[in-house]
Amino acid sequence: MGTGKTTIGRLLSIRNGFQFIDADDEVVARAGYSVAEMFARNGVAAFRALETTVLEDVTLRLPVVFSTGGGVVVSAANRELLKSRATVVHLTADVEELWQRIQHDTKRPLLNTGDPLKTLSDLQHERLALYRECADFSVETGGKSLEAIVDTICTLLSTPR
Repeated sequence: MGTGKTTIGRLLSIRNGFQFIDADDEVVARAGYSVAEMFARNGVAAFRALETTVLEDVTLRLPVVFSTGGGVVVSAANRELLKSRATVVHLTADVEELWQRIQHDTKRPLLNTGDPLKTLSDLQHERLALYRECADFSVETGGKSLEAIVDTICTLLSTPR
């Protein structure tokens, strides 16, 4: 959350001539209402189920640049889909920088808590091993220009493994 997945994904797709798909946008389009409203109406589980459906569909349309939601890795099935069907770039930044980026964003229902900074820190801590499990590469986004981040990703993707 707040690492720049959507912004960097859009730039990466332009640079490489691929279609860009944002998971949250796709979920909203299919549900017919916002993520926050989905959380309120149906709960997190319903959102995660639709997110998995979107992931299944999109990973069959490769090559695309697909920006997942930050919690997509919570599901073991999603991690397996990502590992088997995609090249995964995990974007990272320290919690303080993430908080600076997203603290005024009201469209993040998971942060509607008494202590959103602690929630953000807890989410990052809980998910880090899961991100690492399915990531082909990790790229630090803190203190770097968008251009430098996209350059780094392009270099990593073009380097034989």
